[in-house]
This record gives sequence, structure tokens and C-alpha cells, in this order.
Amino acid sequence: MLDSPQAYLDAAPDAGRPWLEEFWAHVHDRCPGLEWRMKGSVSVKYANEAAKPALRAFVDEVLTRHGMI
Repeated sequence: MLDSPQAYLDAAPDAGRPWLEEFWAHVHDRCPGLEWRMKGSVSVKYANEAAKPALRAFVDEVLTRHGMI
């Protein structure tokens, strides 16, 4: 178990760090403080740039459905 977002980021593969930071920023922009909790909920290959719009839409839909945005 990792104790912080930075520890999680440090343990991530080099290729995944920018992707995770971008994902966390998207979640933070919509619901600050939730980005760390969203992390384990999704799984996308880091090199799959085409997945980013669908993932952002999915996150937005989940946050909307739960009344968080």
C-alpha cells in the first residue's frame, strides 16, 4: 500500500507518470481532492492516447452521476 500520491507516482513506470499526472489534473479540475481516490478505478495502457477523451468523459459521467460536479 502506498501512502501518498507522490509515492504512487514514484512507483509508476516512467512512461506512465505524465499520463497519471494528466489524469489526476483532469479529476482535480472537476472535484479537487478526489484525484487520489480515482486512481485504482480505471485501467488504460499508458501509450493509448486515443483512450484519453473516453476516459475523461467516463470520469465526468461518474462524477455527475454521483452529484459531485
